[in-house]
Amino acid sequence: MRIRVENVSFAYPLHPVLSQVSFSVADAEILSILGPNGSGKSTLLRLIARILLPAEGMILLNEQPLNSYKRRDLARQIAYVPQEVPWLFPFTVMEVVLMGRSPYLGRLGFENERDLAVCRNAMELTDIT
Repeated sequence: MRIRVENVSFAYPLHPVLSQVSFSVADAEILSILGPNGSGKSTLLRLIARILLPAEGMILLNEQPLNSYKRRDLARQIAYVPQEVPWLFPFTVMEVVLMGRSPYLGRLGFENERDLAVCRNAMELTDIT
């Protein structure tokens, strides 16, 4: 998977955050996003996940514009997990990890043994118990 950000700008009302940001991340490459509070790090991640739309510029995934992907197909490639989430219900770690499988579920939205196996494997790979 390759992500390319080209001249992306974004502003909240009366508050510009990103201006002409460009970079690319190749398959299997690791990128760190550093900056002070309010500098646009989370906004940039929300733009890449297509939660927000850029005011200017373009974001490509595998050389295709993000807006050319159906939501479900994009969710199978990119997931956004915010730093803090005000949970209304007490979810287990497994339940939260299973939420990442939602783009792969059938119409009724129930997990099967394969979904559980994928989540268990992901948790083992990241030493989460």
